[in-house]
Amino acid sequence: MTVVSKCCWFVLFALLAVAVRPAWAQPEDAAWLQQLHQSYADAGRAVAQLHAAATTPAQRELAWRRALQWQDLYRRHAEVQRLLKETEGMPALADERLLYQARVEMSAGRHAEATRTLEPLRRRFVRLPDGGLRQELRLTLAALDLHLGQPEESTRELNRVVDSAVQAGQLELAARAYSLLGDVQLEMFDYATGLNYHKQALRLAPDWAVQTRERARMGMAQMINMVGDRREAFVLLDTALAAFHGSQNLREEADALLLRGFFLHRDGRAAEALAPYRQALALREQLGGDADIINVLTHLCSTLSDARQLTEALPLCDRATRMADATDSQALRWDAYWVSAEAHAAAGDYKLAYEHQQQATRALQKQSKLALINLTGAMRERFDAERQRLENERLSSQLSGEQGEHEELRRLAYGLGGLVALLALGLAGIVLRRRGSSGSAPTVSPSA
Repeated sequence: MTVVSKCCWFVLFALLAVAVRPAWAQPEDAAWLQQLHQSYADAGRAVAQLHAAATTPAQRELAWRRALQWQDLYRRHAEVQRLLKETEGMPALADERLLYQARVEMSAGRHAEATRTLEPLRRRFVRLPDGGLRQELRLTLAALDLHLGQPEESTRELNRVVDSAVQAGQLELAARAYSLLGDVQLEMFDYATGLNYHKQALRLAPDWAVQTRERARMGMAQMINMVGDRREAFVLLDTALAAFHGSQNLREEADALLLRGFFLHRDGRAAEALAPYRQALALREQLGGDADIINVLTHLCSTLSDARQLTEALPLCDRATRMADATDSQALRWDAYWVSAEAHAAAGDYKLAYEHQQQATRALQKQSKLALINLTGAMRERFDAERQRLENERLSSQLSGEQGEHEELRRLAYGLGGLVALLALGLAGIVLRRRGSSGSAPTVSPSA
């Protein structure tokens, strides 16, 4: 996995994490949306006040929902997991909990788990209300398709989201879909098209959507770094970085710092790249998450090696490989061992460098096999879900046909009953007339 590709995933997860949209919110939630995007601290105070004032089940449910939205937006995954446990007994949040759980699994690289978590929502997709949850699910499924090696499926779904969101006036939703389309193009190495998508996202993002707007700006910087003027890329990135720092979005700040280090490294300024990498590492260690820490350790080790600071580089490389071995991510092992091999070779330890290169090769082979298994499993689950949907439609059609036949029989029975009644009335009239002509004479009144 390339450095650019890894940075793409950071932006991708971040874009998915914005869980509150105008489509989801009521008009009276405009103040909450602004607080949510303005800063982590502002949103936290609003959530705390809502919890403190909640006296009814509906109010408590709203407080928990906003707490989940808050932590999900700022990608505090440990906090999201804690909230998911605390809301287990709330049926009204069941669907949203599945969505958030899948996002946490995706951020950890557990895409097969995320596929299974989302399957109940996927199967009930057509029955979900046409609102925010349904749109968020569509975005998440599109991102999952990209992870599973299906960029065409992801692109088709995201284009549908853009079209429906623009028509409905849901500009923040359309902006995120455009940025995700940009990330798909990054994976396809079409940087110019990806840049245009991020530009569209920045153009559409409303003023209140601070996090969405700055992520689009960071996506533009990443693309321009590949195909344009790197000075412009730095300006865009530094603007986003300042916004993330000011809003206490520590994860996005770490991602922006990582990208800044990457830009400097590509610009031939390896020594200058060390400071933002070290800052990114400090933030990620504060937030937790082994995958994020391993990733920045790998970048820092590579840059230190290029800067010929091998005394500091080698311990960081060894830490990265040890941490990667403790995960189930072959991609992390591949990166960590490959960079470590290069660092040890630069230090003259060719035996260890060769061993680490072999470890990286094995991890890459396993990753390729695992990706194929995940893709096959996802396709099988999708096929099974589609088959079940078609079977349900067939049964519904059959049931409708049987109901139609029953209705026709009822109408026939009613018609026959009416005919029998008419025949009975006619027969009764004939009988009465016959009795009048053959029985005793009626009494006649005297004539005038």
